[in-house]
Amino acid sequence: MTDVGIGARAGLLWLLRPKLRTKVNRAKTDEGRVFKSLLLGFVGMFFWALIFSVIFRMLLYFRGTQGIGDLLAAKLLGLTFVTFLMILVLSNVITALSTFFLSEDLEFVVAAPIEAETVYAARLIETIVDSSWMVALLTIPLLIAYGAVYAAGPLYYLLAVATVLPFLAIPAVLGSAVTLLLVNVFPARRTRDLLALVGLFAVAGVVALFRVLRPERLMNPEQVSSLVDFVAVLRTPTSAWLPSEWAAETLMSYLNGTFDWFPFAFLWSTAAMMFVVGGMLHRRYFDGGFTRAQEGAERR
Repeated sequence: MTDVGIGARAGLLWLLRPKLRTKVNRAKTDEGRVFKSLLLGFVGMFFWALIFSVIFRMLLYFRGTQGIGDLLAAKLLGLTFVTFLMILVLSNVITALSTFFLSEDLEFVVAAPIEAETVYAARLIETIVDSSWMVALLTIPLLIAYGAVYAAGPLYYLLAVATVLPFLAIPAVLGSAVTLLLVNVFPARRTRDLLALVGLFAVAGVVALFRVLRPERLMNPEQVSSLVDFVAVLRTPTSAWLPSEWAAETLMSYLNGTFDWFPFAFLWSTAAMMFVVGGMLHRRYFDGGFTRAQEGAERR
């Protein structure tokens, strides 16, 4: 391992360690941490059980439908991942504004002798954790239900983890890039006001996407002229050029016994490519955006 690699790893750990120690110390000093942990654990397990039972029953019903059961299960997984993708993009745009430009420790980080790519990687990891933890928790009972219905082995759950990781990283890189461009056009504190408009357009985009996909056709086959057309609708990808479809194809191909490496490799290669492009944009535009973010900053 070269000295550059050791320095980059040390710099990344140095940037992430304060955040981890802050969260650990806050949990230790919280007087009601035991009660809060029990309460949150009970509520979380209740929602996990609810989601698991609903998805499990739906999948059992789908699998009982001869000929199209697996197609219905694949379409449900694709629609769920599309919904998660839209939520993640908006969440990462909002979170990246704080982690990359409005965090209180940024002045020390920018002044430190650390490579720009290392700062980008550390802030991106922080953005992913802060913006994607809820989607990640919702994904757990969903994928466990698929594994239980299809009687999948341990390799399926390892594959699920390896599939979800790039699926979470892609919208984080995209959201961080959008935030970077917005901050370079508008001051960071005015960008907060623009996020309300971005959220409105995002909701409108989700509604428009669902109207284009028309998921109600899955529950009302009578609206389709023939069984052949209905099967064709099920076989049509939900969104062939989105990471959500690649993730769904990866997991469903494994569950159906004919694992396809192409969508899995495409998912990881796209995440790696976007990470490289995001690092290049960060090196090129972060300094200007950070300078603009200091305009009108409040000082005590």
